Amino acid sequence: YEISCSLVGSEMCIRDSGTMIDKVFFQILNMSFASSFAIIFVLFARLILKKVPKVFSYTLWSVVLFRLICPVSFESTFSLLPINVAPVPIATIYSESPQISTGIAAFDHAIHSILPVPSATASSNPLQIWIFVGEIVWLAGMALLIGHSVASLMRLRQKLIGAVRLQHNIYLVDHITTPFVFGLISPKIYLPSTLSERERGYIILHEQMHIRHFDYIIKILAFFALTIHWFNPFVWVAFFFAGKDMEMTCDESVIKQLGSDICQEYSASLLGLATGKKIIAGVPLSFGEGSVKGRIKNVMAYKKSALLATATAAIIVVAVCFGLLTNPKSRYDTYTVEHVTISIPTEYHELVVVDNVNNDEWMHQVIALYYRPAYEFHTDFGLLFSIKRCNQEQMQSILENGGDGISFEATDGKNYYFVYEPTDVQWRSPEEYSEYKKVRDAVTISFGNLQNIQ
Repeated sequence: YEISCSLVGSEMCIRDSGTMIDKVFFQILNMSFASSFAIIFVLFARLILKKVPKVFSYTLWSVVLFRLICPVSFESTFSLLPINVAPVPIATIYSESPQISTGIAAFDHAIHSILPVPSATASSNPLQIWIFVGEIVWLAGMALLIGHSVASLMRLRQKLIGAVRLQHNIYLVDHITTPFVFGLISPKIYLPSTLSERERGYIILHEQMHIRHFDYIIKILAFFALTIHWFNPFVWVAFFFAGKDMEMTCDESVIKQLGSDICQEYSASLLGLATGKKIIAGVPLSFGEGSVKGRIKNVMAYKKSALLATATAAIIVVAVCFGLLTNPKSRYDTYTVEHVTISIPTEYHELVVVDNVNNDEWMHQVIALYYRPAYEFHTDFGLLFSIKRCNQEQMQSILENGGDGISFEATDGKNYYFVYEPTDVQWRSPEEYSEYKKVRDAVTISFGNLQNIQ
C-alpha cells in the first residue's frame, strides 16, 4: 500500500488488503493496458508484412493472446513495450492520493486530474465506489457475452439436427449458408448442402486446414480473452483482424498445396459464399468463413514469396514476438524487509540512502530512507521516512502521547507497522527542499499481505 490512512484519536479499523475480486479486477486492468500496446504494435507490423504470407501476421496475434490471458512474463532489455505493465496498483483503492504509473507522463497527469480524492469527512471513499461499480459492470458484461454465446450455441445445434454425414467428420446441412468447423474434442466440418461438388473440394480442404492448424482451440482461447477484456476496444479490433488472418492463412495453405493455378476457381467458390450470413457469430466452439471480399483479393494477389522475403519476415516476427512477450526492465529499485517493500524510481537511486539496520532501542525499525545530499552533510538530517514495528502496548503509548508524524498502516494481528515522517524539516535551500519532496512523493510503500489499518 502507498501511505493512505491516518488515525483520529485512538480509533482504528483493520481492513483486509483487497478482496479476491479486487485483485482479479486490477490484474485484468493491468493486463488489458499492456495488451493494448501489443495490439497496436501488431497492427503496425501487419502493414510491414503485407506482401508476405499471412501466416506471419497470424503468428503475431499469438503474442497478444498470451498477453491477454497470462498474468506472468519476464523482463528483458529488448522489450518493445514502452510502458509500465502494471500501472494500476491495488493500493489505489485505499490511497489518500490515488495515482497510476503508466510510464507516459501526459497520460498519468490526465488520469490523476479526474481520479476522486477521498475526503476526511466523507463516510465512504468515492474511488472505492467507482471500483465497485466497475467490477459489477465488468462481471455483467462477461455474463452477457457468455449468455449470448450459449444461446447462439443452442440455436446452432438446432440447425444441425438432421445433418447428413458425407464422409469421415464432414456433414451436409440444409439450414446453413456458410461452412464452418464445430466442436472441441472431435471437431466436425459442416457444409451447406447447396454447395456444388467442385466447391466442396476446395472448401473441405480449407476447413481441414483449420483443424490441422488447431484453429478450433485457438478460437476458444481468443473468445475467452475477448470475454474477460470485453471493455477494451483494442481487444475487439484484435479479435476481428486475427480472425481475418486466420482465414487467409488457411486460404494460402490450400493454394500452396494445390498450386496457384486454382486461384480463380477457388475465388469463385468463395464468391458463392459471399451472400451467406454468418449464423455462428458469438459461438466460441465454431467459426465460419469471415469476410469474403478481403479473402478473394488476397487469393488473387497470392504468389510464392522469395526466399529472402520469407526469411526477413520470419526474423521480424521472431523479434517482435520476443519483444512483446517480455516486460521492460523495472524502472524501480525495490527493497523488501519483513513484509514491507519499498520501491524507488531508478532515476532517484543516487539521491536515496536506504538503512535497514535496526538502531532503535525502544522498538524495531524495519527500514528508513534518507535524502542523500542532506544525510551526507549530517547523518541526523534528510530523513524521508522510517517504518517501524511495535506491539500493542507500544502502539497504545504512541497514541496516548499524540504521535506527531506517525501513521499506523498495517498489522499481522500481533505486531503493528507504522510510518514516521518528520514534521520539522529544515533545509539549506528551497531547491534542496523541492528535490527532497519530489523524491519522497516518488517512493512507494507496500505492506504485502498484511492487513490494512484504517
